Amino acid sequence: METGNANAVSTTVTSPDVKATFKIARMIIKAISIILLFFFAYLEFGNIPIDSIITKLDFELIYQIGIALYFLSWIFGTTFDLNTQEEVYVTKMKPKYQNIRMIIGFSVLGIFFAFICAFLNSNYFSLFVLLFWIINYVSLIYLHKVESTSYLSISKKYYQEQKNKVRLYQVEKIDNYLNYNGWQKNRFYIGLVLLILLNVFVFTNAYDFISDKIWNISKELFVSLWFLVCVLFIEAWVWYKRIYLKSAIMTIKDLEEGLLV
Repeated sequence: METGNANAVSTTVTSPDVKATFKIARMIIKAISIILLFFFAYLEFGNIPIDSIITKLDFELIYQIGIALYFLSWIFGTTFDLNTQEEVYVTKMKPKYQNIRMIIGFSVLGIFFAFICAFLNSNYFSLFVLLFWIINYVSLIYLHKVESTSYLSISKKYYQEQKNKVRLYQVEKIDNYLNYNGWQKNRFYIGLVLLILLNVFVFTNAYDFISDKIWNISKELFVSLWFLVCVLFIEAWVWYKRIYLKSAIMTIKDLEEGLLV
């Protein structure tokens, strides 16, 4: 019994290699995030008087709120995911290029996001958002197939050898979260439909047909509200999954530690 407990306790400690790797990744991603955040704030709010935010709510402001929420969710969500995965992965592997590719991919997506912000007032803004949505999902597929699979597979093998079912269950939870064929695919397709409809409303007269029968607000205001609803829906979905994953991992961890006392 004592030997089994000792093995179980030892597997709850993340190896120095993985901790150092994730620490560096978080530091670089946070630095990039701060730079992009200031650049985003300058692009979106640099020319807006403060009183207009308080006294005037128009379609441009709604667009800016939507893209700001999307940006912040994307930035903080990446760090949140890294922190959750670090708590579970245990491996002696020394990844040489995995995090370099991860950081490069994050930087490219960040630059593209800034590019979207620069074209916020352009007629093609909705197309750029749609393109970003597709690229972001493709990057998720790459992350799961190439990057995290290396951590996942080695961690699974390690926990199987240690016969630690609790930690193996936690790794499988992360695998299900990252798996692009599960809920991530459903979220992608629903978001894709919503963003395609956004572009339909922007580039066609479809809204005129709807507005004549249901309500009478400007096309610009309707499109901006549609975009905001899209952002709230797709980001609320992923944050629900993040919080659920974190709660499950922490609950199992607390139960494991309590049973070993």
